Amino acid sequence: ALAAAAAAVTPLPGVTHCYERVPAGSSSLGHREGPHPAPVFPNLWFTLSEPAESFDAAFADVRARLAPHAVTALPATRRYKVDVVFGAATRAREESVEPGDPLSADDRRIIGALQGDVAAAPDFFAAAAAAAGIPEWKLLARLEIWRRSGRLKRVGLVLAHRNAGYTANGMCCWRVDGDTTAVGRALAARPEVTHCYERPFAPDFPYNVFAMIHETSVESAVATFAALEGACALAPGVMLLSTTEYKKTSMTFFAPSGPGSVK
Repeated sequence: ALAAAAAAVTPLPGVTHCYERVPAGSSSLGHREGPHPAPVFPNLWFTLSEPAESFDAAFADVRARLAPHAVTALPATRRYKVDVVFGAATRAREESVEPGDPLSADDRRIIGALQGDVAAAPDFFAAAAAAAGIPEWKLLARLEIWRRSGRLKRVGLVLAHRNAGYTANGMCCWRVDGDTTAVGRALAARPEVTHCYERPFAPDFPYNVFAMIHETSVESAVATFAALEGACALAPGVMLLSTTEYKKTSMTFFAPSGPGSVK
């Protein structure tokens, strides 16, 4: 049933990641004390990325494909870290998830030219500018504006982390009542954390701070999870380990069909 559900959503171009996840390494598994209900652990997790104007329709399609299973939306409300650089020092990141200014036609061509499979070449940006149909200086100037405004978070490659030995990938979840800023920034400062977001509470999944870790064994993932709780003074949470990867790809925006054109 789980594989069938994954097969129903992974063909969608807006679904970029899809995993089976199961709880592990939490002292709160199976029970929860206090006024909040015992959590229910969703087992199929996927990302859906769409332009704002078409997101509701895309999400309705996902719900229809997965019916009668329940589907919960957990949009990022704060972005504390997006930094999949194993072992690298933490860099400052803009935390806002609010949309920026509308994209121009040139902006769309630049985004289209910088995504997908690219050649490893010393004139990478010159080739991207040619694909976008604009001068290289104009592309570089626009990227610098986006970097300074926080719109451009990073330029990087998608790493097949399982093939690199990082086979224990944990989504660590905690409940933080009130402002999450201090906790989010503390987690983002930890080199073990590659992603960190604030998300809304779900009715049966009472967590709102999510951090991803990538380790070479389940044992080391459990130890890292415990260390994060201790270092950041967090109440016991839950870590969901990715057991099956159904899809991992990058989102495709404004793919160019030729110089100076945009799909």
